[in-house]
Amino acid sequence: APESGLYRARKWVRRNKTAVGASLLVAAALLVGFGYRSASDAYKEWRETERMNAFEVIARDPDTSVVTDAAVRERIKATGLPWKVKHKVSGIEMLLCPPGEFLMGSPESESGRIPSEALHTRTIRRAFYLSAREVSKREWRAMTGMDVGEFKGDDLPAELVSWLNVQEQFIAPSLGAFRLPSEAEWEYASRDGTTTPYSYGEK
Repeated sequence: APESGLYRARKWVRRNKTAVGASLLVAAALLVGFGYRSASDAYKEWRETERMNAFEVIARDPDTSVVTDAAVRERIKATGLPWKVKHKVSGIEMLLCPPGEFLMGSPESESGRIPSEALHTRTIRRAFYLSAREVSKREWRAMTGMDVGEFKGDDLPAELVSWLNVQEQFIAPSLGAFRLPSEAEWEYASRDGTTTPYSYGEK
């Protein structure tokens, strides 16, 4: 009988085992890679949706009496995210900080400055939310079921907590809704465009 295509293919594979094996590995890696990327992107989208579902939108656009700079208002709107949100469990109100640049560190003329605080431009590449004020005792209790600190009054800040307290008792139960800001994010938000030694002035 004449040689079939299948017979010839089998013979070719037996003669070129190394090349065929390598090609199959590359093909499998590409399939796995594309599949992982797709699943990873889908998970990130789902996680972000879940995170945002923990909040209700208070204001989509910035209040012009609070965000007085028109250019900053446009940068906030450009993110496509709401300006002010409220956590459904704790009641914590969060404000959106858009991407931007600022001067981080201290000028050489500032008294008490240490060498590692050299003035440099820092870029914040992704928008983030920061609570509008310190976490109150009421808000801490709503998230953890516990009282902390010595202040008397539900609206006063939750104080005398360690970094570990915050991670284990407050952030972990929030299931990704909260995290601590980085030093750069904190300074960027509190400075709000100011260039004086302190966010509130010269002294």
